[in-house]
Amino acid sequence: MRYIGGKTLLTSRIIDVIANSTVNVRTITDIFSGSGVVSQAFKQAGFNTTANDVL
Repeated sequence: MRYIGGKTLLTSRIIDVIANSTVNVRTITDIFSGSGVVSQAFKQAGFNTTANDVL
């Protein structure tokens, strides 16, 4: 699914899906981080976070 636009309103849902779909995952790599909103949300939720974006 392509999502064009800010993901600020989706961050809690994204974190819930990852947390409920995995076991013992504490490190996230956001390879298309854009503004970094999702990476920041994961960091605030206690995940080890690495972010990268070409732009």
